[in-house]
Amino acid sequence: YLDETAIAYNIGGFENKDPEQLLLPGIEEIHVAENETKVKYALFNPKGNMCNIQYVIKLSDSGETICSSKQVRPGYAITEFELNRAFEKGEYPIIVEMRTYDTGDGETKYNSGVMAAKLIVE
Repeated sequence: YLDETAIAYNIGGFENKDPEQLLLPGIEEIHVAENETKVKYALFNPKGNMCNIQYVIKLSDSGETICSSKQVRPGYAITEFELNRAFEKGEYPIIVEMRTYDTGDGETKYNSGVMAAKLIVE
């Protein structure tokens, strides 16, 4: 259930210091080259969170899932990932869902966060 390709990752000043709260990273835009599926972008779980995060990226208009990651441990990131398909040049509205799970068993679900963003194909 854990992404074994995830690496230790820290953004200075972006750390959860309250174990009672969940800190989710903001995502506004994800860039990818036209007709490519490999994306170089950090999907990370801030240090100090008490849960794993799984990222699910969907197209806003159709609800099609274009990426579903494995779980990322606190203080780690997936720095590149694959989309399920390639896209033509343009901007695509997406929904990024961050599903949270217990760090001990990876199965117990907690709250999820959802945000609107853009997939920009260049």
